[in-house]
Amino acid sequence: DSGLCDLVLIAFSKTNDAKTAGKALSFLSERVSRYKEGDKTIILPTVVGFSAALVSLAKANRIDDSLRLLEIMKVLSKNGVPNIKPDDGCYNSILINLARSQAKNTAAQALTVVRRMKEDLGQISNASLNSAINNCTKMTEESHVARRKGVEIAFQIFQLGRESQSFDTITFALMIRTCIKLTADESARFKLVEPLFKLCAKNGLVGSMVMSEIGPFKKLLIVNDRLPKGWTINVGYRDR
Repeated sequence: DSGLCDLVLIAFSKTNDAKTAGKALSFLSERVSRYKEGDKTIILPTVVGFSAALVSLAKANRIDDSLRLLEIMKVLSKNGVPNIKPDDGCYNSILINLARSQAKNTAAQALTVVRRMKEDLGQISNASLNSAINNCTKMTEESHVARRKGVEIAFQIFQLGRESQSFDTITFALMIRTCIKLTADESARFKLVEPLFKLCAKNGLVGSMVMSEIGPFKKLLIVNDRLPKGWTINVGYRDR
C-alpha cells in the first residue's frame, strides 16, 4: 500500500549517498509515469514519502529536481490523488537538508525554494524561514563578492518572512550570525547588526540566542548591560 511506498522512500532518505537521490527519483518517476498512462493498479506514496524523496534530493543539492517533484505533487493532487498535496513540511525538508549538502550555492538555492513556497502556499512558515536563513550562515565561499551576495540573499529571505509575519527570536539571531560571519569589516558588521537588533527589540524578541550572537557589540547595543522588559516580552520561555 501507500505506507510501504513511504517506507521505501524514507529508507532512501536515511543515507547520505548522492546516488540514493537518483534511486528515489527513479522509484517515484516509474510509478508516476504508470499512473499517468492510466494504470489504476499503481500505488503512489503519500506526502510523507514524497517529502522523504525531497530530503534525498536536497542532500544531493538537486534543487531543480526537488522543485519539479513539488510540481508533480501539485498536479497529482489536483487530479484527485489523496494525501499528496505539498505542505510546509515538504519545503522545510528541502531547506533543512540543503544546509547539510555542503554545496557552495546553498543561499541562492534557499532563496529559490522560499520564493516557490510563497508562490505555492501564500506564505512562508517560521520554521522554513529560519531554515532558509540558516543556509546563508553555512556559506563557505571565501571571496568578498560571494559573501556580500550571501548577506544580500539573507535579507531578501528575511523580507519574505516579514511579509508573512513569520519571524521569531531565532530568525533575528540567525540574521545577526549571517551578517557577522560573512562581513569582514567591523564597522560594516555593526551597520548591519544595529538595525536588526533594534527591530528585534521593537518586536520584543531579544532572547538568549540573540544575546549570544551580538557578542562583541553587546556593550554598544545595550546600555548598562540591562534589557528593558519590552525587549523580551514576546520571547518564549525556553528561548529566554
